[in-house]
Amino acid sequence: MSTDAATEWGSLSQPFYISTTKTRQKYKNFRRDPRVQLAFDDPTGFQCIVVDGTVEIWENHQRGLPFFRRITIKHRGEAPDDRTILDRLAREQRVLLVITPEKPIAAWTHWGF
Repeated sequence: MSTDAATEWGSLSQPFYISTTKTRQKYKNFRRDPRVQLAFDDPTGFQCIVVDGTVEIWENHQRGLPFFRRITIKHRGEAPDDRTILDRLAREQRVLLVITPEKPIAAWTHWGF
């Protein structure tokens, strides 16, 4: 498994959706090997959850549009119309990483809780 640490914002809802681009190393890594390990860290409370899973790469922007819209709203506060979003996704070579945990929440590795 390759190491590719990146800060991503999200919640513990499943599956996990992460937007990235085809130019990033994590895209290349997951094309080669879909195994992933996510770490959710609370540095102020010395708490951490580690989740093992697999990544599916969605390159079809229309398929991922509802999730890209939610990500856009989370980071920008609002989202433009669908055509504007789709144009931006194509221009930026965006893909959606859909991460499915291997185990149920109760079996995730954790400490500090």
